[in-house]
Amino acid sequence: MFNKLSSVCVFAILISFLCNSCGKKGISQLEKKEKFSLPPEDFDLVWSDEFDGNKLDLTKWFYRANGPRRDAINTPDAISIDTVNGTLKISNYLKDDKIYTGMIGSVIQRDQRYGYFECRAKIYPINKSFWPAFWLQSHSYGKTMDPVKDGMEIDIMETFFGDPKFLSHAIHWNGYAENKQSVGQNTYSETFNDDIYHTFALEWLPTGYRFFIDNYLVWELKSTDVPVSDALQYIILSCEVGDKAEFVKLFGNKRVDFVVDYVRVYRWKGTDRLK
Repeated sequence: MFNKLSSVCVFAILISFLCNSCGKKGISQLEKKEKFSLPPEDFDLVWSDEFDGNKLDLTKWFYRANGPRRDAINTPDAISIDTVNGTLKISNYLKDDKIYTGMIGSVIQRDQRYGYFECRAKIYPINKSFWPAFWLQSHSYGKTMDPVKDGMEIDIMETFFGDPKFLSHAIHWNGYAENKQSVGQNTYSETFNDDIYHTFALEWLPTGYRFFIDNYLVWELKSTDVPVSDALQYIILSCEVGDKAEFVKLFGNKRVDFVVDYVRVYRWKGTDRLK
């Protein structure tokens, strides 16, 4: 009984920590949420990358934020295509006492306002200092402090707490300084660290945002809750390392990969009715 109660107490403490960290506001348990047939019917596929070539397609992507970032160095050398499995790999690795990782963004010709954005990926092992993410950004983010016009950072999926049972979602606006505003949500599941693929998706409409994992609706925000971006935004796939010492302690010389099977973008059919 003591062990069982202790486990419950530890879980409650973790929930409290997650709810009050980094602007996160709540917890969602994946398997208890409503499941949907996706993508929604009112969307058409307009762009995708199945990563079935022999190298990154630079007509679709660019290498983003090369150079030092947090406790690592972003480099195109960390980005590769697994030609056997048809996947993208963003590798995190130690070389000459430095940690290297990578980040890519979709090219400006692929920028989109509203839509359904989905990637299928696996994150293993989820651990402290290993920080993969799938997100949207605008080129005008924070310029005028009008988030509807400037756009927002929309984190469809990221993991940075280091707990293998939690993934996070967030929206940020008004830049990264004193005017920054954020809301967030965490999703809990026993399956996130099982070396299996999951789908992560966002439905973005003028009426708000809906976040999905494996077709479960894990978080919903309406335009009455937060500003809704009306800006063109682009996709980012990234890894970051927040603590070099922790990374070396956990992984040593082992390469740790964020593996992406595909990215697909659907255009909302109602877009033409807005202008």
